[in-house]
Amino acid sequence: MAAVAGVATEVRPLTRAQRAARVAMLAVSFGFLGLLLLAPLGAVLVQALNICFFVGKSTQFATLATVGGVGAAQWLATLPLVAIASVTVLYGMRVRTRLNAAAYRMWLKRALFVMAVILLLQYAYLRWAA
Repeated sequence: MAAVAGVATEVRPLTRAQRAARVAMLAVSFGFLGLLLLAPLGAVLVQALNICFFVGKSTQFATLATVGGVGAAQWLATLPLVAIASVTVLYGMRVRTRLNAAAYRMWLKRALFVMAVILLLQYAYLRWAA
């Protein structure tokens, strides 16, 4: 496996605090999964998945910030992407309230399909090209 520029590839043993944090995250994740099994699907599922995504990304951010895997210049470079994402989320929320559920699902599925194809093409290019 090729090393990515600027990212350490060595494997270090986990400290006691890191192991405790991982166990806590697993416990929270399994707790949400348990709630999913007890609650009716639908809105509760979406809310639980959003919470899981937020917790996962927060953990990823904290880990990268703590370990120093990403420098300040790289964090600052993501600010325009944060602004674009915030604007598109707000726009998507407005569009969602104006469309009926069937049309919204159709457009959402199309957008997700396009993203999946782009990711597959990116993977294929990185895997077999060059």
